[in-house]
Amino acid sequence: MTAQQSVLLGPVTLRGFEVPEQIVFGGGQRIAVHELIGGGRVIDTLGAAAEAIMFGGIFSGPDATLRIQSLDAARAAGLTLPLSWGDFSYSVIITELSASYQKSWWVPYRLRLAVVEDPVSVIASIAVQAGLDIVSAGGFAQAAGVSLASANISSPASLTAPLEGLSGAIGFASNQVSSAATTLAGTMLAPAGIAALSEAAGACAVQANALAAQAYLRRAAANIAGAGA
Repeated sequence: MTAQQSVLLGPVTLRGFEVPEQIVFGGGQRIAVHELIGGGRVIDTLGAAAEAIMFGGIFSGPDATLRIQSLDAARAAGLTLPLSWGDFSYSVIITELSASYQKSWWVPYRLRLAVVEDPVSVIASIAVQAGLDIVSAGGFAQAAGVSLASANISSPASLTAPLEGLSGAIGFASNQVSSAATTLAGTMLAPAGIAALSEAAGACAVQANALAAQAYLRRAAANIAGAGA
């Protein structure tokens, strides 16, 4: 990073030797893994987990002490500060400030910042989660005999027809289970009973898959609407 690039942290715009040569940032993705009977698994992404942002430099000039003191005061108070450089923007809290006072006009420093919010990543992660939910819903919907071909993350309206199709599949499967139960209760014939049990098992599987798809799709719809708000 060149000294000409602007880095803003709270009330201080870094300049000259204060501008870090590099800024370390990043993080992970929190997940919940659901192990299914038969060896399958469903993985839900729970959102980004940002690691600390770290950088350092040297405060210099006649106001070097005053400038480092202003950041140390913000650390002590636990203030949430804006941090921006280039195309990046965050809200952060200073968790560690290490300064080495050498002269009033020359104070090397190191900072460690906890990310409170990354506005860009929040919107992006919501859209990504919605897309993943549609993909997850697609597998369950296919097993229930419902197509999600029209579903996409560009509009919540695109999910209306698939959700109606899933509701219809759930209702139809429920009727099949009830019909099979009535048949079982009124027959003494083994073939009829076996057929009714088979029908009930198939209907229950359809219903379970449709309900799972419906849950994923409803969450996707809510996230798409939230991202577009």
